[in-house]
Amino acid sequence: MDFVRAAILRGIDPMVRVKDHTRSSVLKMLDIGATGLIIPCIETVEQVKKLVEYGKYYPTGRRGFAMTRYGGFGFDEHASGTVSEYFRIANNETLIIPQCETRGCLDNIEEIASIEG
Repeated sequence: MDFVRAAILRGIDPMVRVKDHTRSSVLKMLDIGATGLIIPCIETVEQVKKLVEYGKYYPTGRRGFAMTRYGGFGFDEHASGTVSEYFRIANNETLIIPQCETRGCLDNIEEIASIEG
């Protein structure tokens, strides 16, 4: 995952296209530092709700949290405040892009686009 580190070192927000919409695919890329995910072949509202649950912190989602050096604690400005402030900033700055590639997704696009997160 050197490409994520290389992007960060050059001041580029790393966007990653994950292989599917599973929890493990979403968390792996976010945990190594991706700031945005592109998720292929989304078809249902339920899939998008799960993506938000996996990829966002409380109160928007249910992503796990640990105060780690990698998360910037003790080093980065965005991680110098309270945990609630960290969650707010991380949720605002983590981009989740479901790809609409099927008729099923197109049939649900209005509801999908209205989901918080």
